Amino acid sequence: MEVIIYGKDGCTDCDRTRMLCKIQSIPFRYRTVGTDISMDALQAKVGRPVRSVPQIFIRQGDDEAYVGSYDALRQSLQARVGLREQGLPRSLDPDCAPGQLARP
Repeated sequence: MEVIIYGKDGCTDCDRTRMLCKIQSIPFRYRTVGTDISMDALQAKVGRPVRSVPQIFIRQGDDEAYVGSYDALRQSLQARVGLREQGLPRSLDPDCAPGQLARP
């Protein structure tokens, strides 16, 4: 399994997505919108207008599935592989204060 992230510089949710993948030891590729892919090409790939980043896909073998946002990725990973919540920075959890660690 590999996560493919389409994002932009200065995007907090893009950074959170990369951090989540690193912490969970999930391979990922990051593509910068406007440099690595045009907005038109990304919209064609997603199949609808793109109004925010990150736009995330999961590749498994030859199959690639659209996931959506950071929150959608968290839900998808929980269902697929079970996130290891203990020790995750709370900044990865939208209900937690910055700088705190998630509790088991």
